[in-house]
Amino acid sequence: MGKNIVHQECLEEPGKRSRLWSFEDINNVLTENTGTEAIQGMVLKLREPKEAYWRPESFSKLHHLKLLIIDSVHLSHDPKHLPNSLRIIDWSGYPSKSFPSKSFERLKSIRLRKSPKLVETLDFTKVPVLEKLVLEDCINLPRVHPSIGVHKKLKVVSLKGCKNLKSLPSKFEMESLEILILSVAQK
Repeated sequence: MGKNIVHQECLEEPGKRSRLWSFEDINNVLTENTGTEAIQGMVLKLREPKEAYWRPESFSKLHHLKLLIIDSVHLSHDPKHLPNSLRIIDWSGYPSKSFPSKSFERLKSIRLRKSPKLVETLDFTKVPVLEKLVLEDCINLPRVHPSIGVHKKLKVVSLKGCKNLKSLPSKFEMESLEILILSVAQK
């Protein structure tokens, strides 16, 4: 019922709705770069992987996007911009070598699982309220930024399955840390 109400917000232009769930709507908005400030959430969980050709700048107009969940979408381009309004990002198969290096003052949760292209993390001082960091099965990630070791708000860190992780920061003074997962599957 809730999806129907949101769909009724703007029948013809999905970029003017507050939330998007369908591949067709999200793909249309990000391919045509027709997103607006109305969009607050995008959730795209597919049963079967699909290829998409979203423009690199396609997230640049989504100034109020708070929730971004993407699973089973293969992109031909890296996103050049992610809005700093994000609070939660959960992107399985994140397509870039690194997370954007700007500040994300409101971001509380980062989940970039199964992202083999990821080889560099962001400077964690740029995400001051981050509470959850999950970089599971990022098999080519060699290290995390040293600033993680002194982050004040992080409660959960999972680097499970990051088989090329060579080192952790020498300074580990995380005041709020409750769960730390560092495991690699044995062959």
